[in-house]
Amino acid sequence: MRLILERVPDEVAAEKRRKLKTDKQNKRKNISKERLAFCDVNAYITNADQDVLPTELIRSVYLLDGKLRSSSKHGNQHLTWIK
Repeated sequence: MRLILERVPDEVAAEKRRKLKTDKQNKRKNISKERLAFCDVNAYITNADQDVLPTELIRSVYLLDGKLRSSSKHGNQHLTWIK
């Protein structure tokens, strides 16, 4: 199991913090310093070895996976008329 942390630009981290603080569920809670610090990175977890999935490609693979899952959800809704 590998955990890959990718530092994000300051603007992205600031946006993540803003969203975290304005989320309705979080408004009632105190957000820890550690949780706010975690906004500085994107975290990826994989069981693929480094030789199978190099660290440099992990972000691209996760983005592609998210797009495929999203289009699959939306595509299925639009294909119901074909039956």
